[in-house]
Amino acid sequence: YKYVLGLTKAPEIRLSGLEERINTANSEALIHKLRMAAITVLGNREQELPYRTSSDEIALVNVGGYSTDSVFVETVKKYAPVKCYQLTYEMNDSLMQAMKHELSMHKRVIVSVTDQDLKPYLHFFSSLSISQPAVFVFFTPFTVMEQLQIPLSVASAVVLGHSAENDVQTQVGNVLFAKGIADGRLSVSVGTLYSP
Repeated sequence: YKYVLGLTKAPEIRLSGLEERINTANSEALIHKLRMAAITVLGNREQELPYRTSSDEIALVNVGGYSTDSVFVETVKKYAPVKCYQLTYEMNDSLMQAMKHELSMHKRVIVSVTDQDLKPYLHFFSSLSISQPAVFVFFTPFTVMEQLQIPLSVASAVVLGHSAENDVQTQVGNVLFAKGIADGRLSVSVGTLYSP
């Protein structure tokens, strides 16, 4: 068949204008549609989600680089006041204890994960015990979730965004308050916690 189809000869690829031929409006729209379809709500055990619009302040902990979830934060701020916390791997024990104490003062906690290497933060999560509902939001590939199996086992809900693109962050923020749709499904198991 390769002879009949002419596949024995390498086709000549015109390099000029290649980027414009690949990055069309249709391909961008398809990529956006795929990102939106991949957003998944997992383990909403206590029916914590969707949040109601409220005047109660939400504690939002970013695990990753500064402002990597800024679009998400701004979206959540449309529906409720937010107090932002930045978890860094350089934090000493006293700073971590102070953050844990402040988190305990909030009725709702969101943990926004944008870093793919969570080993530096495991000490914080291993000793984290908050009595209020905590929702974990991952703007990372699903494999990152496996690093936090113990904290996720007690999470009220988990939202998997798969990437930190601005449109994903906006949609996930809207999903938390029932202003957006998340109908994604897992294709493989995530550790022992979540399966398709």
